[in-house]
Amino acid sequence: MTVSGIELELQEVSEVQQKKKEDRQAYLTRLMRQVSKVEDDIWGSLSKDAQDWNNEAATAFKEGREIDDFPVEDEEPEIEETAVEPPEGDTEGVPQEEEDTENEVSVPEPEKQPVMRTKVRGKNTSACHTIKRMVVKKPHITVDEITSKLKVLDLKVTPVTISTLRSSVRDTLRVLNEEGLGTFKLNANSAD
Repeated sequence: MTVSGIELELQEVSEVQQKKKEDRQAYLTRLMRQVSKVEDDIWGSLSKDAQDWNNEAATAFKEGREIDDFPVEDEEPEIEETAVEPPEGDTEGVPQEEEDTENEVSVPEPEKQPVMRTKVRGKNTSACHTIKRMVVKKPHITVDEITSKLKVLDLKVTPVTISTLRSSVRDTLRVLNEEGLGTFKLNANSAD
């Protein structure tokens, strides 16, 4: 099962993970409750999508409704291809018909998206690398702050991608702190 960027972001701030064999609704309720308890500065650092999901989950819970799962992120649709069987029997001497292109499905080649790059210290670097660098320099940076900085660099990255990368880098920094290999301040007003 693919985990959405919003779910990863909320797991990071709440430190809640789904337990083995845990009912999905029980997990979503536990996650929503824990996220609702975070400090205001942490809440403010969440993406708008993450805040919206948590607010909607809280409303659903209070009204006794089922909590909606996280939105499915865009994936490439699978295209089923079918092979055309050649006719059976002796076709020798029978004029071959032109290919029937009327019923064929034309599948265009996916257009390759150019990798968004910018210059850092005179070297070309990707948008992902730029985001990671921003989070390492300022671990408590918000998704909105990153988005603003990327706009200045003329880099277009979705909020979900930014949130996912930010979450991953912050988790790495947390592990480095735990192992005594770093002293990264993960919250704006804390020393850990």
